[in-house]
Amino acid sequence: MAQGEMTQSGYEFGPFRLGVAERLLLRDGEPVLLPPKAFDTLLALVANRGHILKKDDLMKAVWPETIVEENNLSQYVSALRKALGDDPDGHGISRPCRAWVTALSRA
Repeated sequence: MAQGEMTQSGYEFGPFRLGVAERLLLRDGEPVLLPPKAFDTLLALVANRGHILKKDDLMKAVWPETIVEENNLSQYVSALRKALGDDPDGHGISRPCRAWVTALSRA
C-alpha cells in the first residue's frame, strides 16, 4: 500500500494509522491521545493529502459554521507536531509557509 492511502478503516502513513470510524490515531499499533479538534485537524490534512490546504479551508473543515480565532488552529497543529513528531522519513506536519499553508508531508 502506498503511503497516505485510505484503507477500509482509515488512513495509513509511516508508522501511523488514522482510524476514521474509531476516531483513533495509532503509532506502531499503540494509541496516540489527541484532543478531538486535533484529530479533526489531522483528518482534514490527511484527507487532502497531496493538495495545498489553505488555512481558511482547514479552519472551515475543523470548525464548520463557527468563527474561531486563528490561534486555536495553531494550538492544535502544535499538538499534532508533538504527537506525530518530525521523523527522518518526513512523516509529520510541514512547517508553516507562505499563506500559512499546512499539509501532511509525504502522505
